[in-house]
Amino acid sequence: MKKTLTSLRNLLLIVMIFSSTLGAAGEAQASGGLPGSLEFGYGALLSISGSDPFYALDQASQMRLDWVCIPFDWERFMPDPTIPPDFSAFTRLIQAANAKSLSVLVVFRHPPAWAMTVEGPDAALTAAAIQALVNAHPGQLPAIELFPGANTVKAWGTAANPARYFEILQAAQAAIAQLNQNTILLPSLTPVTASPTTGDMDDLSFLDALYNAGAQMPVIGIRFFEMTGEPLASPESANLSVLRHYEVVRRFMLEKGMGKDRIWITGFSWPNQITDAQSQAKWLSDAYQLLKAQLYIGAAFFAWLNLPEPSDAWAGSASLIMADASTHPAYQNLKLMASASLQDNLEAPIYRPLVKKMIKVIHYKRHSG
Repeated sequence: MKKTLTSLRNLLLIVMIFSSTLGAAGEAQASGGLPGSLEFGYGALLSISGSDPFYALDQASQMRLDWVCIPFDWERFMPDPTIPPDFSAFTRLIQAANAKSLSVLVVFRHPPAWAMTVEGPDAALTAAAIQALVNAHPGQLPAIELFPGANTVKAWGTAANPARYFEILQAAQAAIAQLNQNTILLPSLTPVTASPTTGDMDDLSFLDALYNAGAQMPVIGIRFFEMTGEPLASPESANLSVLRHYEVVRRFMLEKGMGKDRIWITGFSWPNQITDAQSQAKWLSDAYQLLKAQLYIGAAFFAWLNLPEPSDAWAGSASLIMADASTHPAYQNLKLMASASLQDNLEAPIYRPLVKKMIKVIHYKRHSG
């Protein structure tokens, strides 16, 4: 009986140690990509109005993704400034994601007409809207992407204006600080096309203006609204829409003395020219392997997780989950990579002392009777 109790105690000790290990790994995985984390974050964009977003969240959890990127359309949730906003539809998705241990990157976009000026969204109104959003979801929004592609007319709503963007960034950061929340704001830029719209601004020039104004940006987002070439295509090519454009951005960050800051790829997909599903899956696998190898890239989000609504089909309606709930071959590839990342975490050096301690305890118990 005594030996049985001793064996049970040993087994309980092992379970407790491994439980604490797995819990620590889960926390590290959930925060992958954030400042202070050494882990890479796997993510995907979720379309609120696309094919069954709640089923898509279930699949994201099954894939062992770290993040989901959920758009918050300001004009949709706050159409009238005189009426209190109704966040309920958005909140249900946030709660569902959190329940599945999925961290959320909110895409704050599409300002309403009442908040626009000739220079872009009003800074005070934008900050107030972001504060209301964060206040309604305390502790649930670790990161917000601020107007993705703000250096373009399409995303900004008028000619790109880094001075106004900086003003918004400062006001919104102060508004979040008042709530004692740790939500970080990501400035988000996009490489301009070979034929830019009048009013678009080169992403490096826009970033330079933000740095010169004194912006503090621990994470910078790069959003690819279009993609060309293979993942390894040279960033020195005339076409800026190659994946390795992040190298150009990183080099500029180093020139400005901002080497401590990180880059997130907040939206990307395979080129529209690749139409074969297996070729698309290989492209995505190659891309994620390349991105994870860059220590300054914290996270990368594929567009899309579920089939997007037509207005969001800028990535050629690419999605990991089809309208009929079947999955793209890239789904399984990404699942394998994200799961392997979790295994890497469990084998990381940080846990080796704990494993050694566990072995010593078992050895001691075995020989002490």
